[in-house]
Amino acid sequence: MSQHQEVEVIPVIYERIRDYFNLGLVQGFEVWPAAMEEGWFLVFMTKNVPGNFVLINRRTQQPRVFKTLDAAVKALEGLGFRVQGFRGL
Repeated sequence: MSQHQEVEVIPVIYERIRDYFNLGLVQGFEVWPAAMEEGWFLVFMTKNVPGNFVLINRRTQQPRVFKTLDAAVKALEGLGFRVQGFRGL
């Protein structure tokens, strides 16, 4: 899904992403630059679900923006992902 193709994005809080990961519904992730502010947000590719999950802030219900890639990686690792590096085009 690189190049930000048009796919339905489903807002989900951290705890639900972790549950979905543990159930095998999440098969991967992408880190996207935030459009309206500096930082990064996380999009999760799904299995057997129409669309992708985006991690949101529980209070604001907006995509959770991480100020640094390190912070995004820590969140991903907390969910159970192994982050082995980043690649760009």
